[in-house]
Amino acid sequence: MIPLSARHPLEDNPRQIALKIIIEQYPNHPQTLDLLRDRADNDSDEKLREFAREELELRMEN
Repeated sequence: MIPLSARHPLEDNPRQIALKIIIEQYPNHPQTLDLLRDRADNDSDEKLREFAREELELRMEN
């Protein structure tokens, strides 16, 4: 078994992995943007909030 500290940083947070997969699989679905906004504003995990904010910024640039 790989120690948790040796894993990729995204692997530390299964919810962030799930959000990343949703973004990749459903980039144009209207609820994806709503989900990102909600996670950017309301998630209890600061790293996930930051990830969601960065993804929102990327979408606003395009």
